[in-house]
Amino acid sequence: MCDRTVTNTGNTEKQREPFGRITFALGVMLFPISMVFLTVIGALHFGHTSLTVQFFTGYFAAASFQIVVLLSVTRKLVVFIWNCKLDPDNVAIPFVTAMGDLVGTAALTAAFVVLKRIGDGDDDVGD
Repeated sequence: MCDRTVTNTGNTEKQREPFGRITFALGVMLFPISMVFLTVIGALHFGHTSLTVQFFTGYFAAASFQIVVLLSVTRKLVVFIWNCKLDPDNVAIPFVTAMGDLVGTAALTAAFVVLKRIGDGDDDVGD
């Protein structure tokens, strides 16, 4: 995606890039990848939370929020960096990675706070 975005952004011709399809494809990958991740976590008994329907809902809400924010900001950031005559691979990747960590941690924290308030929290967290 980045190579095609950068190539067409720097191009002087007016070409329409299918950003909507790319964004949709990346968003659709969230569900199956998350299911595999959560299945492995549950099967190996990692973590201190029960895998309930409420947990899955909170997790997917947090992950979806993170994906929407990252894809929106990344597209604008790459175009801006390209217009500054810099290489987006060298400049954007550290920013997007750090933002992903920050947004993901904040979203998961919010999801756990909501789960705790609705009574889906585990009492053994931190033991």
